[in-house]
Amino acid sequence: MKLFCVIVCCIVCVKASKNVFQYEMEKADDSIDIYRHKSSSFPEQQRVPKLTSFVWKDCGGKSALVNIKSLSISPDPLSFPGTLNVAADFLVKKALVKPLKADLTLYRKVLGRYIRLPCIDDFGSCTYDDVCSLLQQVQQCPKPLTDLGLNCQCPIKAKGYSLQKTGFDIGASIIPEGDYRVLANVTLNGAEATCLDLTLSIQ
Repeated sequence: MKLFCVIVCCIVCVKASKNVFQYEMEKADDSIDIYRHKSSSFPEQQRVPKLTSFVWKDCGGKSALVNIKSLSISPDPLSFPGTLNVAADFLVKKALVKPLKADLTLYRKVLGRYIRLPCIDDFGSCTYDDVCSLLQQVQQCPKPLTDLGLNCQCPIKAKGYSLQKTGFDIGASIIPEGDYRVLANVTLNGAEATCLDLTLSIQ
């Protein structure tokens, strides 16, 4: 099971609802337009986005079916595109079977406040009612995972897993810089399976 260690390639333009954040988003857009106007006479340089900060927390309760004991990524900073090295230790206390439901919430900080990004084309703050069916679409499970007895399919056996530092290629080359938060909640028949809270910065 690939943990939620996905670098966020977030949506830049969000259709804001009619609330207090709409005005703030418009002000931010105005600032960007002014910057573009002032810099239009200079040749545009290709920016290499980098992951400069990464903090995680296991937000699951004591009764959660999965306990994430450790999670680390490297190198620091990570440039995109590039190889993301992931290491993790986690304990699955009860076999994970259908129906596994995942609620993923993405936020981006705008003018000092985290703005929730909507779900667009199954990306963003989305709910996935059947994670096991999504896993069935994985054509080739990475060898480091199969070596652990994880074949990227349900059921996921109850046992402890230790993923040594493993590289995953990240092909995204255009990622908006900023501060992000990712909150992932997975449930099994209404019971909490796992919860992961990530905050990261891209510059």
